[in-house]
Amino acid sequence: MVKSLLDYFLEMIRIDSESRNERAMADYLTNELTLLGGVVREDNAHKKSGGNAGNVIGWFAGDEKIEPLILNAHIDTVTPGKGIIPKITDGRITSDGMTILGSDDKSGIAMILAVLADRKKNMNTRVPLEVVFTVSEEIGLLGAKGLDVKLLHGKRGYSLDGNLMGEVVKASPSQINYGLTIMGKSVHAGVEPENGINAIKVAGDFLSGLDDGRIDEETTMNVGIIKGGKANNIVCDEVDITGEIRSHDKDKLAAKLAHVLSEAQRVKKAWNTEIKFIWHQSFKGLRFDENEELIKISSAAFKKNGISQKLIINGGGSDANALAEEGIKLAVIGTGMQKIHTINEFIDIADLEKGYKWLSSVLKVWEEQCQN
Repeated sequence: MVKSLLDYFLEMIRIDSESRNERAMADYLTNELTLLGGVVREDNAHKKSGGNAGNVIGWFAGDEKIEPLILNAHIDTVTPGKGIIPKITDGRITSDGMTILGSDDKSGIAMILAVLADRKKNMNTRVPLEVVFTVSEEIGLLGAKGLDVKLLHGKRGYSLDGNLMGEVVKASPSQINYGLTIMGKSVHAGVEPENGINAIKVAGDFLSGLDDGRIDEETTMNVGIIKGGKANNIVCDEVDITGEIRSHDKDKLAAKLAHVLSEAQRVKKAWNTEIKFIWHQSFKGLRFDENEELIKISSAAFKKNGISQKLIINGGGSDANALAEEGIKLAVIGTGMQKIHTINEFIDIADLEKGYKWLSSVLKVWEEQCQN
């Protein structure tokens, strides 16, 4: 039975695939890509990410004179993503309100599968295609970071993991993640509180001096997790804090990291306690020139479908950031998914269809470009 774009999307929405638990989706995609004529393999990225499935990679050979085109999307979803029940009302797909929908990023996967189905049925393109479906993107781009790019045929392509239809990400930021462990002194809260050091109060002092939210048009900061305390009658002796810094400017990124470290040093001295501080760069920024071929091809494909391309600067990272560090360049394309990472997430069927038509046009333009 030939599946439609909507068939693919609704089937996948019903498959649980929260980060690190993508086994069912990986099996589904392996089967579908094989049926569509691909040479399919699954790598061992999950051994690094701690998940139960690796990246799924499909190769669809074509004219050897044409540069292979990479098509990327990620398999995993955020929580709550178990038992998703899709609802269609007036051409709009939502969940039942109890979970996310999962259009991030199953909308991108559905568009790719639908185009591959057309390719198998009509042999309407000679472009060699390489499909890269990654795991654990939502928790740090772990699948992309674990991908052995030496196994890929292609070097350029598109990541269908953006938001609004017609949008193409021309710049995304670099991100630093950091963590602090604040060491207090535990005593009985009702017997000798004056002899303790409450790590929660130290943490409060640290947070009160920390920049937060949108710092400027290029930079953001956020404290995401705070853990500490054992009981109400025990002065807390340890608090863990994790946060992130993002910026499109490397000097601002470094300056804000220095600011976090300075505040940690300040409270360490003020409270005469110990603080352990760690940090790492999660991913580096990505930037495209408006005249780059990937951007021009994308624009031409949108134009064929009556859509004006809009280049945007965003504040998020994607597989494209991680793979760029390995020499793989992907432009991030909007699929029409909206209010992602919330139970109010939705996508319009019209946007799904527009994305599918855009991708079909990309193959035509790509082939034309290679013939010139």
